[in-house]
Amino acid sequence: MREINYLNDLVSSGRIELYPLHPTIRRAVERSVEITGEAVWQLRQVDETIAAGITVAREIVAVRTILAHDYRKVDPEVILTVVRQYLPSMLREILALRPGELP
Repeated sequence: MREINYLNDLVSSGRIELYPLHPTIRRAVERSVEITGEAVWQLRQVDETIAAGITVAREIVAVRTILAHDYRKVDPEVILTVVRQYLPSMLREILALRPGELP
């Protein structure tokens, strides 16, 4: 959840716009997406029923696989879509699955 919150902070502050331009922010964003994708992948291995409550699980894991194993195919627009659209909805779904826990 820490990684999702970090990425959400970048979006809400507008700093995500620096992602394609600033190498340090690019590395941080991509690493956070990779960590999030790995966590979702591991959740699917442990409890597919809970993971099924995350509607974008497959997409997040697919992007994680590209980041980890085929970096040449990384498309900054895809990463921005993941961060802007998929992660906020994923956070809401995770919180719904685990009520009472803080992000």
